[in-house]
Amino acid sequence: MSTTTVRQIPITCNGHTRPVVDLRFSDITKYSYFLISACKDGIPMLREGDTGDWIGSFIGHKGAVFCYITKTQIND
Repeated sequence: MSTTTVRQIPITCNGHTRPVVDLRFSDITKYSYFLISACKDGIPMLREGDTGDWIGSFIGHKGAVFCYITKTQIND
């Protein structure tokens, strides 16, 4: 019987100016998987799921963003 140790690496995601209230990983796609953060600063951010590297921000909300739901979560 083989035993494999999984190494967990913490991700630091700088950029928000207010508390993060929701943090979700996307489903795995053919490209990768992503990390989406919803925050009281009103600017959700999209990051690489394995490194936490910033990809982009969703600008235009008039207030805090409390959660994020992907299209696949709606269809389930």
